[in-house]
Amino acid sequence: MSAVQRDAELEEAFRCSICLDRFKDPVTVPCGHSFCKDCLSAHIGQPRSAGRQPDCPRCRDPISSQLPSVNIDLRTVVEALSVTNGAQAATHASDAAQQPPAAGHTRSIQTAQALTVPRGALPPTAPASASAYPELEDEQATPDVGVLITLLAEELPEEVKEEAAETLAAAASTSEETRAEIGTSGAIPPLVALLASPLSTAGVRQAAATAIQYLALSVENGERIADAGGIPLLISLLTGGMPNEKESAAWALCSLASNSEASRERIVAAGGIPPLVRMLSNFLFTSRPNQAAAAAAALHNLTLSDENGERIAAAGGIPPLVSLLTFGTPDTKASAAGTLWRLASIAENRETIAAANGIPPLVVLLTTDPPSAKELAAGALGSLAASVENRGRIAVAGGIPPLMACLREGSDDMKEKAGAALAMVAFKNEQNRRKIASEGGWGCSIPTLVGLLKVPTDAATCMAEGRSFYLWPIEKEAVAEVLAGLASENRQRVAAAGGIPPLVTLLHTGTQGAKQAAAAALFDLALTQGGRIVDAGGIPPLISLLTTGTQEAKASAAGALCDLAYKSADHRERIAVEGGVPPLVSLLSAGTPNTKEKAAWALCNLAKNSEGNRLRIPNAGGIPPLVSLLTSGTPNAKAQAVLTLCHLASIAENRERIAAANGIPPLVGLLTTGPPDAKEKAVGALRALAATPQNRKRIAVAGGIYRLMACLREGSPIMKKKAAAALAMVAFKNMWLTIASEEGWVTSIPTFVELLKGPTDVATLEGSLWLSPLEKEAVAEVLSGLASQSTANQSSIAAAGGIPPLVTLLTTGTQGAKQAAAAALSNLACNSESNRGKIAVAGGIVPLISVLTTGSAGAKESAAFALWHLASIAENRERIAAANGIPPLVALLTTGPPDARMKAAGALGSLAATPQNRMRIAVAGGIPPLMACLRSREPDMRKLAGATLAILAFNCEASRERIAAGGGFAVGIPTFVGLLNVPTAVVDGQSFVLSPVEREAILEVLAGLVTERPFYKVQIVEAGAISPLVGILSAHTVGEKRAATRVLGEIARHRAEYRRRVIHLGGGRALNWFRGLF
Repeated sequence: MSAVQRDAELEEAFRCSICLDRFKDPVTVPCGHSFCKDCLSAHIGQPRSAGRQPDCPRCRDPISSQLPSVNIDLRTVVEALSVTNGAQAATHASDAAQQPPAAGHTRSIQTAQALTVPRGALPPTAPASASAYPELEDEQATPDVGVLITLLAEELPEEVKEEAAETLAAAASTSEETRAEIGTSGAIPPLVALLASPLSTAGVRQAAATAIQYLALSVENGERIADAGGIPLLISLLTGGMPNEKESAAWALCSLASNSEASRERIVAAGGIPPLVRMLSNFLFTSRPNQAAAAAAALHNLTLSDENGERIAAAGGIPPLVSLLTFGTPDTKASAAGTLWRLASIAENRETIAAANGIPPLVVLLTTDPPSAKELAAGALGSLAASVENRGRIAVAGGIPPLMACLREGSDDMKEKAGAALAMVAFKNEQNRRKIASEGGWGCSIPTLVGLLKVPTDAATCMAEGRSFYLWPIEKEAVAEVLAGLASENRQRVAAAGGIPPLVTLLHTGTQGAKQAAAAALFDLALTQGGRIVDAGGIPPLISLLTTGTQEAKASAAGALCDLAYKSADHRERIAVEGGVPPLVSLLSAGTPNTKEKAAWALCNLAKNSEGNRLRIPNAGGIPPLVSLLTSGTPNAKAQAVLTLCHLASIAENRERIAAANGIPPLVGLLTTGPPDAKEKAVGALRALAATPQNRKRIAVAGGIYRLMACLREGSPIMKKKAAAALAMVAFKNMWLTIASEEGWVTSIPTFVELLKGPTDVATLEGSLWLSPLEKEAVAEVLSGLASQSTANQSSIAAAGGIPPLVTLLTTGTQGAKQAAAAALSNLACNSESNRGKIAVAGGIVPLISVLTTGSAGAKESAAFALWHLASIAENRERIAAANGIPPLVALLTTGPPDARMKAAGALGSLAATPQNRMRIAVAGGIPPLMACLRSREPDMRKLAGATLAILAFNCEASRERIAAGGGFAVGIPTFVGLLNVPTAVVDGQSFVLSPVEREAILEVLAGLVTERPFYKVQIVEAGAISPLVGILSAHTVGEKRAATRVLGEIARHRAEYRRRVIHLGGGRALNWFRGLF
């Protein structure tokens, strides 16, 4: 250590740490520290909270409230000390000029996130003594810098040098160009020399310091001042100079600290922070506001370097800065607030500021002028609110109402700073959020909040954009959280304010918490603003968040993707193409319950109306975890998993995959134990799965039929419809006979009819349920089965309005549906005269005829059978003929399968009850195929063909001739005789009956045969005709009796044996009557 340094330390030891001057009547407290008597008295006399004891201004140890006696020995030493500051200062300048600036400390990324104002606090624009130079009041007057520099360097009276320095100071305050000219002219070294000279008076040193103050506003001049050794000399003035010198030196250091990092490092290396802090502390005892303002401004600019925040706090700078908030001038308050703002970038400092009771005066500053102080106070409160405890303290100090007022009424910068502060105060603090809501809420401030999202998070970008401040990442997170809370009720306003792009950007650049908050906000916006989110590039970062984010962020990202996929096929495809399906599937297994729920929901919407995604989800392994959710998920997760499986089951391959993953039992289980929403969706999933025949059996084995029947009986209207559709599919071509007897089918006929009336595609969906074509077929099959069971069911189906939709299905349905509809109509027409009329009125005849030519084999058979029933009504016979129904029936006799040929023959037989139709059938070529059918090996076929041929020949000579040309009736004698035993009314469920006219026609055929050849009489008797012929004599129409008598008479005339049989069976009277005829 040099002698000069030792002398400087000795000089410092005899200064009072309160007033920073040499001790005057020094007193010593028990801890060993000494102070001026008056200074300590003022300190002890400060107001304190009740019970709090005075403490040492240096170490804060408790001291007595009674003032100690003067330390006489110390006073003697101080008085004996020679005042030779000039020589010491010169030595300091010589040493400092040869020392490099100390390297600053390295800060971590977190502590480097200081909230700073790019422009430093600057000194006044003109020195107080500028008026001493009237010649400079003329704007055109420019001093001769060279002359002034010569005056500074020559051995001239101190008054001349002082005036020259003041002239340079006044000139340097006018413009950047003048400062540059003075600096390049070499004025700085002689000005620094004046600070160092032991011969300089206090006035000279003050004038030189003031000139340096303004010259230092130029970065280049700041380097020149530092290189000339000016910084240590200025710092020396802070401790050894007169009050005015101290003030000028502080302003000079303020200027130097504003222009470069290097200058700030040199000030710190030269020990500049402690004396500046002492100047702040001294303000409370010396009432020198200008000194305090200068020191506060210098400290403010020193905090432009993050490391200096820790140093100022370590030097005890926080308590005096807090005091300045209350006792300083308006400008000093602003500087103090700005410095505290920067100091609060360090976590430890936030607690120190709060402990120094710094929050209440900052809150007060929000309500006072100038506006710049309000902005800085808002910024400081925002930084302090990064501490959880301080958020509560700010609210307790009444900070929320004035911040809200600044947010509503301030300038744009004020609104931004107040908005950022309020966001931090509300951050993860429900009580403060409620308080803000009670003060009017955030609604009017959405543009400000959106603007905050666009504020950079680093000083360099902030300065490049010309902004007054930047945000910490945690503040971005807080603002995003506020917007997330507002978005659900203000989607349009957030979007209109341009909030979506910065939220999407935050997904890329923010911290995990910020990403989480941004995702939550986008989740709330996505339902109505999905297009803007997609246009802003939101899908890729949301997908990325599914794997990299927190669980809450993953849930929000999945929720946002869910809403994006909800209404837009394009969005669904984009999410899939960007790789969204695999991470969503992964979340089904690895996420929290909430995350699983959102992921299941997103997959459900992705699978909606998207064939591609219904393949991508299973290919990504989605079916097993979806099945697992059916038992382990939340109620909502279960419901979404069920609906997703329902979508997937529309593809045959997926139906087998779901069954292989053992998905059917838990779906069946949900019908009993699941929440209502999940139960309803489970019914839909089982419906879809039952499209596979194997799954119908699996559903039954899992107990699904019983549970579906329960839903059919007891569920809501929509549940009943879905259960009915599911049961129809389970029973479809598989288990109808097994479950037809289950209770509930008959009472649910109206439900099945309603299903039949519904659409088969989403586009035409008007209600809440639509059926696939296959399901329509299954429902029609159920109605057909029910109609076949009883006439009561037939009446119920008709009463429920079932006939018109069945008729419609004949035209619009698939081949299978047409067949089921035709079968249902056939069964409805069986034994129901009323339904036969309703089918015709509903327009059923024409589509039934169309099915005869275009339908499947089964459909043709059912259509022919339905027409057979309908033709029992005279009016319908004419309608069928008018609709050209006879030719396709005739064609069916040749081309149709056996059962269809049989039904066609029956239909033609019923139609032939009308004389005109007999001719039409003959003209259509019906006799040859009927003759061929008469030779069929099938007894029923022969009966129907025989009956039809008989009625065709009845009273129709042309038809009889055609029949004869085709081989005649002889080949059908056994058939005709057998037909005599067929009743004319339904007996014991027999479906084939003869009308009286048909029986009479058959008897006419037999009568014709017995008169034609004797051999035919033998065949008729051997076929067993005598007994039914005798029976006809007792209980039939006159025409039948007449024809039967003719046959019996001819038989009896042929052989005596035949006559005895007739008489034995009671036919004697008929023979007598017959003899009377001949």
